[in-house]
Parts: sequence; structure tokens; C-alpha cells
Amino acid sequence: MRDYKKRLVKPRNKVVSGMMYLLPIFILFIVVEKLWYKVSHLGKIVVHNLHLDDFFGKYSLTITTGLLILLIFMCLDIWRPYQSL
Repeated sequence: MRDYKKRLVKPRNKVVSGMMYLLPIFILFIVVEKLWYKVSHLGKIVVHNLHLDDFFGKYSLTITTGLLILLIFMCLDIWRPYQSL
């Protein structure tokens, strides 16, 4: 019985450590998805009011939502691609 428990220690440790590695990534994807849907609702309003669906076509909502998220990150000083130390 002890030999059986001994053999399961390494796989158990690998599974637990893999879950601990992937859990924050999974939570990050959930947060980004919620942000995308919230900003997408605002993007629908912007696309409708500025008639961007005539200009960009069926991708107008995706482009507008992406630009709005970039604008939010730039205003919050989160995204600085060319900042030198």
C-alpha cells in the first residue's frame, strides 16, 4: 500500500503545480473577456452614431472595440510600448 502512495506523489505534484500555473492565466482571460463585452456595448453605440459600419463593413464593431480598449489603456497609463527607462 505504501508503494502505491509513493508512486502517486510525483504525478500529483505535477498536476497541482500545473493547475496553479494555469489558474491565473484562466482568470486573466475571464477578466479580458468581460472587459471586451463591456466595451463592445459602448462600441456598438459609437459605430451606430458615427455610421462606421458603412466604412469598415462587418468588422466595424471589432475594430472600434479594439481601438476603445487601446484608448482606455493609454488614458490609464497602462500601455506604454515605447517608454525608455
